[in-house]
Amino acid sequence: MNEKFKLELDMAYPHIGIFSKYFNSLKSLKQWLKRNKNSLFTCIETREYIFTNNGYERFYIFGNTLVPLSELSKITSDIIKNEEDKQKFIDELKTQSIQKTISEECESSKQQK
Repeated sequence: MNEKFKLELDMAYPHIGIFSKYFNSLKSLKQWLKRNKNSLFTCIETREYIFTNNGYERFYIFGNTLVPLSELSKITSDIIKNEEDKQKFIDELKTQSIQKTISEECESSKQQK
């Protein structure tokens, strides 16, 4: 398969359904959309895909970088896991600090007696 990009079109006329069109470059996909935007009045929605090792998948563009949705999901889950680990560490420090303060107060009250 030589087509690296796929465009899905949700059409309402003449037949309701999803139609796919394949392209060799993102530039040609965008140019096709621009040329045909007036004739696509029955198009409800479009979705763009890139061909990866896992088959075709959705992607986002950040500046000049194309990022597949699976990579964004992985990065997001890594960030969430790191934040959870940081929160656990902070909670442990707070618990240790509270326990230390309580034990110091107990010791000081024993010395006063």
